[in-house]
Amino acid sequence: MRPTSATGSGTRASWAGHAPSWVDRLQHAAERLPWPAWLTYAVIFVLLVMTETLWKWSAGTYPAGTVFPYHLVVFGTGIFGFALVHHLDRAASRALDALRPVLTMSDDEVEAFRYRITTMPAWPVAAASLVAVGFGVFQRFAIVASGVEAFRYAESGGLYYFENVVILLGDWSVIGAYLYHSIRQLHLVDTLYRRHAAIDLFHVRPLHAFSAFAAQHAVGILLVGYAWVAAFPAGAGVPALRLMVGFIGLLVMLAFATFLWPIWGAHQRLVGERERRKQQAHRDLATVTQLLHADVGAGDYGQMDGLSKAMAGLREELALLDRASTWPWQTNTLRGFLTAVLLPLFLWGTQQLLGRLLLS
Repeated sequence: MRPTSATGSGTRASWAGHAPSWVDRLQHAAERLPWPAWLTYAVIFVLLVMTETLWKWSAGTYPAGTVFPYHLVVFGTGIFGFALVHHLDRAASRALDALRPVLTMSDDEVEAFRYRITTMPAWPVAAASLVAVGFGVFQRFAIVASGVEAFRYAESGGLYYFENVVILLGDWSVIGAYLYHSIRQLHLVDTLYRRHAAIDLFHVRPLHAFSAFAAQHAVGILLVGYAWVAAFPAGAGVPALRLMVGFIGLLVMLAFATFLWPIWGAHQRLVGERERRKQQAHRDLATVTQLLHADVGAGDYGQMDGLSKAMAGLREELALLDRASTWPWQTNTLRGFLTAVLLPLFLWGTQQLLGRLLLS
């Protein structure tokens, strides 16, 4: 749950000083319904797809009883992005609770941060949505228009306005909000690790709190990108195809950046702490060595056993420090993320290779 104002209206933040965005207001509305929010999003998606599909059947765009996968992806992108933002906000709140034991923040500061990381400010989100809509309109009429037949978009009538106003504006509004949400949220996590997390090389489990969150962020981006690749019409024009390939390449790079960025600050602090501890151990080892040499020179062997044990202990500490992990994630999290990135690419590449061999 997100903190709201003392009046309980949810329209003004008492914790962080900004009003919630249109995305957050709609999410609050979905949460107030007597069923899970995901069910609301699923129903909206089904209604949009049914409207489009039945309209296409009646117009004869494609035979009754069939669906066009590309339109399923187009109609699902905005809803999926909206639901993903909702899910990531909840995941961020849970991760904050898991990180709480090592945070150098008061309870009030933690709740203020919880509001900031789960609630976007209204005006920046509105601006991001408008910019994205502008780009969406440009690419739709300047690039995609050349292959309109392959995309099976309507060229006139009510369906034309449904596809090019309702869906176009809705999808790109959410895309803009999602991009702003991602950049802002990941920056906040990075700041949290850099400024407010106590670092202990031998107690790193709490620092794993946001690694699964970062992986979910990245995988969410990839799901959308790979869905567009799978459904992209084979007969689309070259400009549209180039735009799609570039877009997918950008998504893959963005996925890696999304996974690494929020926990990079924790990694750097762990590296810094390990180096500090190693330097201290080396200084102590040098001190013990000097004492040992001084005693040998003076012929005093009374402290030899204690100094030898101290040297052995310091060497063991250095060995432990060398083995200490400075990456704030569990192995399973990293393995799952890499699988989500590479496996679809491998399968797609294999499919393309087999297709060429069979045609040759």
